[in-house]
Amino acid sequence: MYKACIFDLDGTLADTVESIANVANQILERFGAPAQPVEDYKYHAGDGGNVLMERCMKAAGADMSRLEEGQRLYREIFARDPLYKVTVFNGMKETLKELKRRGVHPYLVCDEGGGIITDPIGGIKGNFAMVGVFEKGKADVKFTAKGSGGHASAPSKGSPIARLAAFENDVETHNPFRVKMLPEVAAMFRTLGPYAGFGLRYLFENLWLFKGLLTHVMPSISAQGAAMLRTTIAFTMQSGSDAVNVIPQEASVSANLRFIPHQ
Repeated sequence: MYKACIFDLDGTLADTVESIANVANQILERFGAPAQPVEDYKYHAGDGGNVLMERCMKAAGADMSRLEEGQRLYREIFARDPLYKVTVFNGMKETLKELKRRGVHPYLVCDEGGGIITDPIGGIKGNFAMVGVFEKGKADVKFTAKGSGGHASAPSKGSPIARLAAFENDVETHNPFRVKMLPEVAAMFRTLGPYAGFGLRYLFENLWLFKGLLTHVMPSISAQGAAMLRTTIAFTMQSGSDAVNVIPQEASVSANLRFIPHQ
């Protein structure tokens, strides 16, 4: 009697080759190299995003001195729309339904994701393979301020742009989101402890005593650490007047939020 079923995702359950090719070809074209046929990515893929970019850049005759940039862009662009043109292979839906009917449930779902992180937290140097066990939620929010507008030769206080700037500064200075160290994050810190310097190692290996202190100070010393402990907000786009000498009647700023599970 079978006790376990092991599935790969890419190329087994899901046909992801068009999604992969779309991202890689965008980068090749940005580098001035020709896009590669979608079918070729069946041979480029299989060993993670970094190796994929190395293979397709060589095949396209791209400038290999830009390999690290291409690998970084691959992760960034792929993360924006990872399900682009992803389809399920014939028979896979029926297979999964039958397994569910028989009472077979997922035990461990993992993805290599190209997750080799360099210097994951300030004070810890090196390359680490990270396994994600939870995922933050995401929202894009647009904030708008309105005013009477006017000409820049006679400005009044409290313009839409000035008020939005004050709002952004207040959010960054007095972050409104609660900080909490989840058990999964604490386990990661304990695992990273042996690779840290003495001071940080001592803290990570004695979380039973220093968990509260680390939770409080980590957001101020490490952006990566802060992202593991609370919801983050990043202001990324802003708009106002179309002319440099015109005070806008309306201005807006957009922010990207990543929600921690406890919020």
